[in-house]
Amino acid sequence: MRTSRFALVLALALAACGTQTRPPPVYTPPVAKAPGFEPMAGKWVAGTDGTLRAAASPGAAVVGRLPPGQPVNALGRVPKTDWVAVSHNGGTGYIRLHLLRLQDSAAPSVKGASTVVPKAADNSGPKVSAAPRGKIEAAPIAQ
Repeated sequence: MRTSRFALVLALALAACGTQTRPPPVYTPPVAKAPGFEPMAGKWVAGTDGTLRAAASPGAAVVGRLPPGQPVNALGRVPKTDWVAVSHNGGTGYIRLHLLRLQDSAAPSVKGASTVVPKAADNSGPKVSAAPRGKIEAAPIAQ
């Protein structure tokens, strides 16, 4: 009796709130814009001065340059490489992934910059010591 009363009160409370359960959002993976490339999500821009090449190779002919902040239409990533195919002047050019960044993301920091974390005034923290250099001895496992 007590359990059924609780269930009835709970059902009435939920009905009074008008709550409806919504299914969770479904993740849709990105689709490559051209066949043969791995898909890339997001909108991309040139992060630094970028050289566009005719093929996914550092020795390929240069077909263009991208100034920093220039939006690019990423067709996809060349499989098993760090090269990205982009559409450029009606054709396809290739640029290294590290020369691009996601639009609206922070600009890359200056190389060589470092973050200094001050040491605690009381010198607290974990004690780290090296492993002993002696021979490790262990008895064989009896069978």
